[in-house]
Parts: sequence; C-alpha cells; structure tokens
Amino acid sequence: MIIFSCILTMIYRILAIYDIKRQEKMFIIIYALLIGLSLGVLGSGGAILTIPVLIYGLEQSQIVAITSSLVIVGTISLFTVIVNLAKKQINWSIVLLFGLPSTVATSLVILA
Repeated sequence: MIIFSCILTMIYRILAIYDIKRQEKMFIIIYALLIGLSLGVLGSGGAILTIPVLIYGLEQSQIVAITSSLVIVGTISLFTVIVNLAKKQINWSIVLLFGLPSTVATSLVILA
C-alpha cells in the first residue's frame, strides 16, 4: 500500500508540472489505474486502451497520443519483463525468432 501511495504522489507531482486542472488529473489517474489493471489481468491491449484516452480524454493529437502510448505501454512492458525474468517465464528462442525480424522490419519502415 505504501508503494501505491508513493506512485500516486509521484504521478500527481508530475502532473503539477504540466498545469493540468484537478479534474483532469483525477481523470488521468483513474484511467491509468484501470488500464494498468486490465494489462495486469489480460497481459495485453494497453495501446488499444491508452490511445483513445489520450486522444479523447486529454485531447492529444493522434501522433502525440500514439507516441505517448508507446512510451507508456513500453514502460509497463519493461516492468513485466523484469518480473517474468525472475520467474524464468520467457521463451528466448521464440523471442529471438519473432522479435528480431519484427524489429528489423519496424526499423526499416520508421527510417524510410
């Protein structure tokens, strides 16, 4: 519970930097918690849930919302990877077989 309150305090202080109204801060925190819970339960779908909240709830442009979503979901995924590394629940042969070609293809599209 202490970690949870520390995280909420940190989020609230970060949001204070961006001159966001109190009502919008609560909207962000509530939806962030709901998205985090759904990611924890389902294990996927973060971008599908995050992008509409950023576009319609926070009125970000599509490009900014997509990029922000990548950072948000990527951060969540990094934490999940660390936890699953400790549990030895990663199939590295599949990660390399699927992940490397996907990364190369994505890089080619982004750099083109």
